[in-house]
Amino acid sequence: MDRYAARHFPIAKEEQVFCALLRRNIDGISEQAAHRKWASGYVGNAAGEGFGMGLQIEGGTAWVGALCLQARRWHKGQTAQTVFCLADFNVDAEHRSLGPALALMKAAIAEAETREAAVYGFPNAAARGLVKRAGLIPLGCMQCFGKLLSSRFLGRHHADSHGAEQGFLRRCAARLAPVVDPILWLLDALQTLLRGHGARAYHADFEQPWMDTLWAARDEQLRLSERSAATVAWRYRSDLREGWRVARIDTGKGTPLGYVVWRLNTELAEVGDLFCAQPRAGITAILLAFSPLARREGAMAISLEFLGNAQVAANIRRAGFFSRPTTDEVLGKGISAAEVAVNGYFTGFDRDTH
Repeated sequence: MDRYAARHFPIAKEEQVFCALLRRNIDGISEQAAHRKWASGYVGNAAGEGFGMGLQIEGGTAWVGALCLQARRWHKGQTAQTVFCLADFNVDAEHRSLGPALALMKAAIAEAETREAAVYGFPNAAARGLVKRAGLIPLGCMQCFGKLLSSRFLGRHHADSHGAEQGFLRRCAARLAPVVDPILWLLDALQTLLRGHGARAYHADFEQPWMDTLWAARDEQLRLSERSAATVAWRYRSDLREGWRVARIDTGKGTPLGYVVWRLNTELAEVGDLFCAQPRAGITAILLAFSPLARREGAMAISLEFLGNAQVAANIRRAGFFSRPTTDEVLGKGISAAEVAVNGYFTGFDRDTH
């Protein structure tokens, strides 16, 4: 039986090896995408390169797997903390047994601890047990939030329907839309009048000075992953081929209130991140202002995910969103579930870059 060793994997010096591992072990990733991931996800990361742990057969020199950790910076008040997000965990097919994978995961977490850094990740169902055995604990489950903008969306995107049943739903949705959609619009307009505070949404671009102004005025009670203009651009600009864009939200007086990073995915406005300087108070107005813009761009529904402060979650619902719990656990070390529940702020922004 082969014996394995987990060793430091110098990502910045191993571009070809890193990209070859991704292409062998991650479905659907092209050579171009792998090199882009190396360049933007690690070498070009505004928070630092991060690090990797590689897997080798004892006595050998070839890498047969790797676990990379992307650097992030968490802020609470004036305190900044380096953290690492689990990313790009992959092992060659012939070496995918529990022992090597667990050794690799434990070694990466131990390395982060020597750097006095917290670790977190969004492991899929297949890897969740392994990550827990390696020492990460549940911090909570992401909540999925959705808002219906048109009843037609239900007929076109009913996940459990096929064939004749789906056709029936589409016909019903089409017939109901002239009645239901004006009601949805009126309810939204009323919500906006009562809670929108005159906010308006506009198309904008990444890496703009107003983003840094918002970030500098952030809520000091919340523990937030850094959202400086450069960091937001790093997170989403490399994925512009997949349609990520920015909606800037201004107050009624024309000053920046916040932003929504989003993309249109088959009539669904998928929100990757949303932020304002005071999320516990301003998130409702941000989302109410974004809804008309999403409608104008052809969206029939909006979706987003969030885990953290209960007031923020409540104010997302106040903007007309319904929520449901998921089994998508966030696991971590160096931060407690209690801290996340009170002061946390996780969105899709905090996931590994695609």
